[in-house]
Amino acid sequence: MRNTPCKVCGKTDRDKNGNCAPCGKIRGREWARAHKDVVNPKNRLKKYKLTQEQLDQMFLDQKGLCPICQKPLLKKYHIDHDHAHNVVRGLLCFNCNAGLGQFKENSDILLRASEYIKFYKALLKK
Repeated sequence: MRNTPCKVCGKTDRDKNGNCAPCGKIRGREWARAHKDVVNPKNRLKKYKLTQEQLDQMFLDQKGLCPICQKPLLKKYHIDHDHAHNVVRGLLCFNCNAGLGQFKENSDILLRASEYIKFYKALLKK
């Protein structure tokens, strides 16, 4: 609970997003309607023109692991796709999917980020 008012109705009890509980519920429902593919897996399959069998096979081909971090994929994994061509690449965990999105799927930026981490890890070892 915070003392600053809700961004929508002005009540003072609000969540971390700036909404009171009733306004937060409304906002959550609006988000769910706008993101049906995330909320309902069947809509995801339709969006990417996949069958459940194809999705299951992708999961098995990846041995149930995220191909980037190699951690087990949980129930809420993401169907990774090329945004320019809407071609499915594989299944990713939330963190790796979000990371690719933050780096705009730009391999040059990702390589520079990797080099940056390696450089500072090497400094710490000295």
